[in-house]
Amino acid sequence: MGKTINMGKENAFIHAITDGFRRWDISDGCTTRSEYWYFLLFGFLVLLLCSILKIAEVWAFIFFFPSTFATIRRLHDSNHSGWNYLWHFLPLIGEVRLLYLCCLPSKRDFSNQYWKDWCQYEIINRSF
Repeated sequence: MGKTINMGKENAFIHAITDGFRRWDISDGCTTRSEYWYFLLFGFLVLLLCSILKIAEVWAFIFFFPSTFATIRRLHDSNHSGWNYLWHFLPLIGEVRLLYLCCLPSKRDFSNQYWKDWCQYEIINRSF
């Protein structure tokens, strides 16, 4: 097991973006709260820029799958099934419910059924 490195806010933001796109098609594992919100912040900022350039639809198409899988991994991090993402399709009530679930703190212990996968991923990919 490698040593833990404390990243600054700038590095955490860049890591969240690269990790979100690198794992664009992976629903296994977890995404921390800060990684998730940094990734969505990046997506929102790029969407604003694309709106000015009149290419927002292109960005929405590109960002759809990475943001969907990041949300599923965020749900796993708080010990909820990825199927809770389907709340997204229920107007207003579903959006509020999904927002609440994504704001819950991480549950990093062995009672989290998804944590074991995340722990293996961390050891393999993030050890220094």
